[in-house]
Order: sequence, then C-alpha cells, then structure tokens
Amino acid sequence: MKKEQVLHEIEDCLIRYDFRGLELNIDKLIDVSSEIDACVVLSQLLLKKYTTYSADATAKLMETIIRKKPNLALLEFPSNYFFRLSIICGSMDLYECYI
Repeated sequence: MKKEQVLHEIEDCLIRYDFRGLELNIDKLIDVSSEIDACVVLSQLLLKKYTTYSADATAKLMETIIRKKPNLALLEFPSNYFFRLSIICGSMDLYECYI
C-alpha cells in the first residue's frame, strides 16, 4: 500500500474519530515510512484536527497513537513533534496526554 493511501485512511479515521482504524493504520504507516517521518506526519494531521472545542478528543487520538507506538513519543525528545504539538496548541489536554 502506498504512503498516500495510508495517509488518506488515517485522515478518514481522524475525521470519524475511529480509534480502532487509527491503530491499524499506524502500523501500515510505519511499514511504508520511517518512525520519524510517521511522527512528523501524524503530528501535522493532529494539528490540523485540533480546535479548542475538540481538544479532549484530539488528546484521545494522540493517546491512541502513543499507546500503539510509544517510541514515537520518545523520538528526539526535546524537539519531539508530539511535544511540540502540545506546546504550540497550548492545550493542557494534549500536554497531559503526552506526559
């Protein structure tokens, strides 16, 4: 499966808040790209999804990603993309999820 197809499926899961589908597609994304690339892409998708209204749901999506692949939250820690996401958005929900 191509990376673009996997990203499209992940975006669809984010729109529908399909946590089970997200878990399955994370593995597919890791298979077709590197872990750091997957971390960058997933954090960008979560940033596009984030609003102050949906902060708790976005945190749940991030929690699903981190529980599935904990290593993604530890890559290049001081400049980790999930950590940056929580700081940039200024969301306590995202920050607490990351921590």
